[in-house]
Amino acid sequence: MPRLVKRLLFFLVLPGVLLSGAVVMAGWLALRQFTPEQLVGQLETTCNARVQLEGCTLSLFSSPARLELTGLQFHPRDGEADRGTPMATRPPIKITNTYLRMRRALIEADLLALLLRRELRVKTVRIDMGDIKCDILPGGGNSLRALFTPPSTVPAHSTPAMLGLASAAAAVAATTNAVHSTPPADETEDASSPPNEDTSTPLSTRSVFAATQLPGIVALESIVFADSRIRIRNRKTRATTELNELQFSLTDVAVDPADLTTTNRGTVSMTTRIVMTGSKKKPGPVATLGLRLNGTLTPFDKTSGQFQPDIQFTTDITKDSVLESIPALEKIEKNMARARRAGLKIEPLGRQARLAADSRLTMHFRDGRLTLTQPATLDCGGYALTARGGSMVDAVQGTHDVHASWVASQAVSDKALAGSRDFLSSAGSEAGDALRELLIDPLVRDGRLAMDFSTSGALNDPDVRMAHPLQDLTDQLKDAGRGLIDRLQEK
Repeated sequence: MPRLVKRLLFFLVLPGVLLSGAVVMAGWLALRQFTPEQLVGQLETTCNARVQLEGCTLSLFSSPARLELTGLQFHPRDGEADRGTPMATRPPIKITNTYLRMRRALIEADLLALLLRRELRVKTVRIDMGDIKCDILPGGGNSLRALFTPPSTVPAHSTPAMLGLASAAAAVAATTNAVHSTPPADETEDASSPPNEDTSTPLSTRSVFAATQLPGIVALESIVFADSRIRIRNRKTRATTELNELQFSLTDVAVDPADLTTTNRGTVSMTTRIVMTGSKKKPGPVATLGLRLNGTLTPFDKTSGQFQPDIQFTTDITKDSVLESIPALEKIEKNMARARRAGLKIEPLGRQARLAADSRLTMHFRDGRLTLTQPATLDCGGYALTARGGSMVDAVQGTHDVHASWVASQAVSDKALAGSRDFLSSAGSEAGDALRELLIDPLVRDGRLAMDFSTSGALNDPDVRMAHPLQDLTDQLKDAGRGLIDRLQEK
């Protein structure tokens, strides 16, 4: 009996011992081969980029497996990447307007799930001190995308880990399109485009990442960008958008390429400070906004299977955020100037709006279109700007269609209308009534000054229309008496 037991143990245990030994040996060999030089070679056969890496650490036998990279950078591809020049002999990278850099990147994943069940189960992708810079191209899309397409100069070959890292970077490049609008067609293109960038192919005809390219079911606990920055320049107009102090997380992601109807989700949160500057035709600051965003994400279109983010979210614009230039305020001020001729006591409006309190917007993003799903109010202290549900900005086309109102605070309204009442009463009953009907009543709603307006068309050249524009009424007021006209013109 003891002999039979020994034989059974031998036949049962030996395969496990051999398998364990093989795994240990394979892991040891992998660790010996896993150097910055090897990793850069892998990435440069996967991505159309020149890659730089300062250090890397791989732990295959931890649970989950762990890959840590330091000083990882992606730049436009050059001859050094095409030739596979050893890292030690490469000249410094020429910094352009397109790159993705990070001080540290950490990936933790379940390798057994990938090997045994073809399920990509990632616990963490974390990027610290990420720095993204790119240009919006004339046909739509951005210059960062070109770095994460397969290279045409070398045979494509990569490990699943490198595919996962490249796919994550490509997703960042794809979603960057929505941050800035496409320029109008009459601007002159910057001739400094790197040679590997496609500036002619329309965005709609370019290949996009599809769920079928995933290795199988994907489960991702979190992707985190910490203390990062994104800088985007419109190559034609030279308008820029910067997302500074960026904290971004994408959590609880689950995608089943075979069943996108039920398994195709994620959760998004972000805080950042956005700084926008104008174009070369209209230079200067446009807006400085503090943002907090939370929402739910559907990564892939359920019908086509293409990567097409659909996000339902709320965003808080923080107190002291500034909109430097609002064309609608110019039109509102023109109405105010005419109403002042009827004694309205209100200070002139500038073109700048500074938020006096946090303001919440409920929004939907899809196909580059940002839509306000519920009415929203921006409290600017002495007045508020309220936008109606359904107002829209198309970031891809660079257009918008917003229906909104300007509403003065109760205190500002009371003071302004009191001045008007005093003036109109001194003008006499008949003339005062006529002036009130023509210049004051169209601006009053529920006891407060209010003006409805719409703004539409190109973002950089909006068509602003007032619902109740006040006309120059001098001719219409002649019947009220020449003396009244003279007094009005002195105001």
